[in-house]
Amino acid sequence: MGVSGKTSRGQCRQLTEAWPAGYHAVSGRRYWLDQVFTLDDDNNGGVDNIGFLLTNEDRADLYIYYFPSPGRKSVVSAPTLRLADDRDVPGVCAGRQKYKKPEHASEQGKDGSHKPESVAGAHSAAKSFWDGPGLIFSILGGVGLMVFLGGIIGYALAKRRSDRRREEQRQRKQRRSQARRQQEQATDGEEQRATEDRRDEDERRGEDERRE
Repeated sequence: MGVSGKTSRGQCRQLTEAWPAGYHAVSGRRYWLDQVFTLDDDNNGGVDNIGFLLTNEDRADLYIYYFPSPGRKSVVSAPTLRLADDRDVPGVCAGRQKYKKPEHASEQGKDGSHKPESVAGAHSAAKSFWDGPGLIFSILGGVGLMVFLGGIIGYALAKRRSDRRREEQRQRKQRRSQARRQQEQATDGEEQRATEDRRDEDERRGEDERRE
């Protein structure tokens, strides 16, 4: 696989036009575009593939390919490097383009446009978020959370009161049942004593009658 240079530059799209200098996110880390180069995979003199070299000062360089072979990293991992139509790859001018590290942080659009974003712009966006609908959504979210928590607490308190009432009713029922059993036992004892007294009286009366 070599770098092809046989595509007519009058009819092709320049590499810097398709991929200007800028930063690109890969797996949540920011890299800048160091090189772009074309590949002639079938050696027919045309552009079949595009390779990218991405650089990060704190990590190893990344080689990414528009149409990767097995084992190579795909452009899918860096969506901002993709063209609006993948079929436009053969229309890119053959060659190699070297870039310098951009002086300011920026992000690359999917259409290849260069979109700088300053820190002040980020702060303005955050401020507009809190000044506009973001504040309303935050308030509504906080109210909803409080209502939800209040419902949970209210349910817990109501359940606790209900359990306490059931326990008190069960204890009262036990006390009534115990008192009833004691009363029944006392009644049975009195009846038994009365029966015994009557029996003794009948026996004494019988003995008196026999003496007479």
